[in-house]
Amino acid sequence: MGKNHLGKNARLRAKKRMLRATQALLNGTATTTDDDPLAGLTNTQRTKKRVRQATQQRLNGIEIRTQADAAVMKHTMDQAIEENKDWRLRVETVNAGFQENQRVGLRLGLENMQRVAAGHNALQDHVKREGVKMEIVGAKMEMVNQDMGDLRQKIVELETQLQQVRDDGAALRAEFQQLRDSVGREGGSQQEGANEEGWKGRLRSRKKA
Repeated sequence: MGKNHLGKNARLRAKKRMLRATQALLNGTATTTDDDPLAGLTNTQRTKKRVRQATQQRLNGIEIRTQADAAVMKHTMDQAIEENKDWRLRVETVNAGFQENQRVGLRLGLENMQRVAAGHNALQDHVKREGVKMEIVGAKMEMVNQDMGDLRQKIVELETQLQQVRDDGAALRAEFQQLRDSVGREGGSQQEGANEEGWKGRLRSRKKA
């Protein structure tokens, strides 16, 4: 029954095509049978063709979407590459700055260490010089102390000699007084001259002693 139904439809389509062709001839126009792309096809053929068309449309849509997605992906990748370049440039800039800071820090640290070492050496030299100066001052102080000791000893000796001179002077004054007293009692210029001469001789003897 299905086959008879398909044959009937085909006959109807063929009849319609004949009518259109006849009408076209009467009108003086070119014949065409392509108004309906599915004309003259069985249901199975039309179904297959529609499936192929739908599949092709879906494939075309998928291809269009794929191309759009690919374009978006390419744009995203290009943007990511540019951002990566920017980040890489930033990282390289930061690394360069860090390395420069490290070099500057190391150079300044080395200069500080050299200054500290130079200051330490200068301090050592100063301490040595001051030590030598202190040794010289100590030696001078020791010499001064020795000189002071000698001076004190000389002062003591001079004081002893002065006391001896004072004692001798007192003895001479006492003896002179005794001579004057004796001269006053005895009287006479000759006797006085002799006593005075004797007194002067004794005085000279004491001075020589």
